[in-house]
Amino acid sequence: MPWDPRFVWDSSAGIDAALTEGGGEEVPLGSTGFYQVVRVGIYLSAIYEGTVLTDEIPLLIELGNPYAEAVLAEVFLTEDGSDENLPGSKFPPLPVEPGATVTGSWDTTRVPNGDYVLQVGARLDNDVVYLGQAVTVTVSNVVFYPDPWEVGGEAIYVGAQTIYTSGSWALDVYDDQAAHVGHLEGDIASDGFCNYSGIPGPGFSLDNTDGAGNQNPSKFYTLAMTVQSAGGGAPSTSTRKVFIEPPWFICTRSVVCYKQPFQSWQPGWDDVLLLMQAIWSVEEPFHQNLLGTFLWPFQIQTPANWSTVTNQMARVDARDFFYFGHGSGSTMGDAVARLTLGQVQTLLGNNFNNPLTATNMHPYRFVFIDGCNTADGDWPQAFGIPKKTGMVATDFGGKRGIRPRAFMGWNRKKVFTAVLGGSQLHPPHQTYIITFWDKWAEQDQNGRPVRDITQAKDAAANAAPNAALGMVIYGAKDLVITN
Repeated sequence: MPWDPRFVWDSSAGIDAALTEGGGEEVPLGSTGFYQVVRVGIYLSAIYEGTVLTDEIPLLIELGNPYAEAVLAEVFLTEDGSDENLPGSKFPPLPVEPGATVTGSWDTTRVPNGDYVLQVGARLDNDVVYLGQAVTVTVSNVVFYPDPWEVGGEAIYVGAQTIYTSGSWALDVYDDQAAHVGHLEGDIASDGFCNYSGIPGPGFSLDNTDGAGNQNPSKFYTLAMTVQSAGGGAPSTSTRKVFIEPPWFICTRSVVCYKQPFQSWQPGWDDVLLLMQAIWSVEEPFHQNLLGTFLWPFQIQTPANWSTVTNQMARVDARDFFYFGHGSGSTMGDAVARLTLGQVQTLLGNNFNNPLTATNMHPYRFVFIDGCNTADGDWPQAFGIPKKTGMVATDFGGKRGIRPRAFMGWNRKKVFTAVLGGSQLHPPHQTYIITFWDKWAEQDQNGRPVRDITQAKDAAANAAPNAALGMVIYGAKDLVITN
């Protein structure tokens, strides 16, 4: 523990000598003093082993950090140390200075009932990661939502599930002017889902279009689901808001860029250029590139270059994005030229549950940020993509009436040395990235994609297994390059 020099006791003066303030950095030999007790790591307060949780709960986070210059860049809540944030968990905007108390929240109705091994984590801007002590809790809500993404479009998904295995449900729907626009009733299925008669479950979707097929203008809807057990008793009501995403039907164009991590005299300089040329050429016939050329893909060297990139990202037809270079859970680039997650979120207007502007004003179809730790932060949400694994295209189109989308990035299992091998690009990483793009772009004789995004990722892992650790896909795992 570090010595606190403000208080020392001179042992030569006897046991009754007073403590003195301002002892300086040098502690007199034989002196007794106070030590600053510092608890290093991250800790979740007020949630104990065996606690039963319901509804939305506060998350009180304490971080003890010995790195005086480091800044807290990310806090996350996971299930037993997984790499995916628990649905319904949220924390205030970061970064914040280390040592600050962080208070988040977890809406437990956004996960199925059951036991969870909670583990809170933190990442500093120097890429130090802390994981807290695991604690087992039980989540128990009368009504909960196993598919918790509260975004709709031409359809609104109602995926309510209850602890009851029989009984009845009633749904009331209100628009953004608090006008009552619908009422439905039905029976609770044996698996607890509130299904609508004649529609295969689980759950059902509401049509959000007018008689002419146009999306209704409401920015959000409030869904009040009331359930009652077949055995009687008091009914229970759960209310949630679903925010509406504006429609987009135009052709997708692509923004491809990179931040060169090597010097021009190093072999890695040409390695990266060849990598970017390969990616640029694959994207061009499917989603025309807005920046650079095949010979000279767009390179970021200065803050002004990032401005050029963001100007193109903001175009209404820009819906694909690829970046190679230094990255983190909240930044792309380095100290010389950097783009932050907050800047992208503000630029695109995504992931804001704002009753005045709805949500996801400019979602992207496909985003691949090829930089360290880019899957550990909130980059998917900043591009209007849910940070949830295992989703499929029908979770977007069929359930919600919006276009499918996916995000690819590396989590904290991917280390910096697995990308940059001294003065050159690590050959397995180059093989992995090029293989992914080639396999994803492959078409059959009828022009149909041969592989979806997961199958292309698996092919890349087979080609370069040493480079595959830490790759994560959020959103539609079956997205194809032509979606």
